[in-house]
Amino acid sequence: TGTVDENGAFKTLIPSNRFINKGLEAQSCDPETQNCHPTFNLPPGMKTAVETVVNNTLERWMNNECP
Repeated sequence: TGTVDENGAFKTLIPSNRFINKGLEAQSCDPETQNCHPTFNLPPGMKTAVETVVNNTLERWMNNECP
């Protein structure tokens, strides 16, 4: 997810946790009135793996280590 500074200009990227939160958000969906995404909880190891990849990627980007 991108962030902006006080002037509205791009500032930096931060983790959105979208893949982690999507299945949890679906638990509050009402299938009687909405088209709901299937609910799921990522196993702890998969959650850690997603966080590690995202954090390592953002760290490399912030340190200008991406090609």
